[in-house]
Amino acid sequence: MTDTQIRNKALSYRWGIYFIVLLLFFSGVFLRFSPAAIKTQLQDAFLLNAVGFSNLNAMYFYTYMIMQIPVGIMADTVGPKKMIFTGSIVMGIGCVIFGLAKTESALLISRLLLGLGSSVFYISILKWQTRWFTESEYGFITGFTTFCGNMGGAFAQGPLVALVGLISWQLSFLYTGAVVFALSAGIFFLFENSPKDKGFNVISEQIDKKSNVNIFTAFMNVLKNKNIWPLFLYSFLCSGVSFTTGIWGVTFLSQIYNVSKISAGQIMFWQTAAFCLGCVFIGKISDMIKSRKIPAIVCASTCLLIWCILYFDGMKNIPFYTASILIIIAGGFNCGAVMCITSAKEICNPLFSGVSTSFINTAPFIGGSIFPIIFGFIIDKYTPLFSGAPLYHKAFLMFVACLTIALIMSLLFIETKAKSIYIKNI
Repeated sequence: MTDTQIRNKALSYRWGIYFIVLLLFFSGVFLRFSPAAIKTQLQDAFLLNAVGFSNLNAMYFYTYMIMQIPVGIMADTVGPKKMIFTGSIVMGIGCVIFGLAKTESALLISRLLLGLGSSVFYISILKWQTRWFTESEYGFITGFTTFCGNMGGAFAQGPLVALVGLISWQLSFLYTGAVVFALSAGIFFLFENSPKDKGFNVISEQIDKKSNVNIFTAFMNVLKNKNIWPLFLYSFLCSGVSFTTGIWGVTFLSQIYNVSKISAGQIMFWQTAAFCLGCVFIGKISDMIKSRKIPAIVCASTCLLIWCILYFDGMKNIPFYTASILIIIAGGFNCGAVMCITSAKEICNPLFSGVSTSFINTAPFIGGSIFPIIFGFIIDKYTPLFSGAPLYHKAFLMFVACLTIALIMSLLFIETKAKSIYIKNI
């Protein structure tokens, strides 16, 4: 075959296995947010209050968060294939346990396994992308990966509510587990870590250079890099607000506006879909304008403005459709955290992109494990005194405070001009 034919074959193979890992990432995010769609069923079956339900959600985030640094190190050492295959098996087991659960303890164990299994996908995919995509493609492909994965969160809203109405939440999880096991077989038989492993030419020359720097040194360099911390805090705060909105959105929309959970679920579907689309566009736009900082500032500013409107109005005078549009727009601009992942790769040693991106990817799940519990605590505390809009108004102040600090952090980002500046930092 000619060089052109070999390259075309490599690209076709690249997109084929990319599709498989995207489906696994999609499934992991779907399972992350799925309890929101069945909150009432879970609370009735297992007698969960607001804090108990938030704790159930947080179990996923605990293991996901704890695993991010180890996953980054292992992605750099053992490779993405072993990580993704192992994670898919663990996640499939978690699905089955959740679908068969008869006690709250079984639910909690299943959520831990779901978080453990799915924790490997995003960082492993990002590491895999550094081998199969060029530097000029990385911003867009990172955004597209985030889009496809987080569409799972969109389908965990309205579509899952409709599916549960047709069958049951138990069967929904058992069927999802079967799909996950099928995808794990595809990873085992088809997936390769790099073009070289498949016999193709190198696509990303820079990443395939050898390095004498060990993992501990790389990890310490990431922690000591002062430019990484604004990225971390921005991601922590914005993602914490985003995850809390996703988990509680159906509930607060249905209670404030007295609409059905299906209607509220549809709004949250479009809110999550807007976030996913935003991830694609922000990656492409940031590549075009050669800036990671400006999109992050715009995203934080827009989200803060919207939640200020909702908070200071108290959602008393804003009609349902206007509030829904604002929440959907906020979802679209929640994508600023994608810039943190991309910037982390560009300000740190590209040979250890797994470590730098995994460190940043820890931040959203620290926020995702803490903020929903705080939100639930506020709701439980004020439920005897308030209901509807006045009740949730108390909790929305947390969103305004977090986004204000996130905007400040975005102003402290170092501009990378959409390329690695690691050499300039050492």
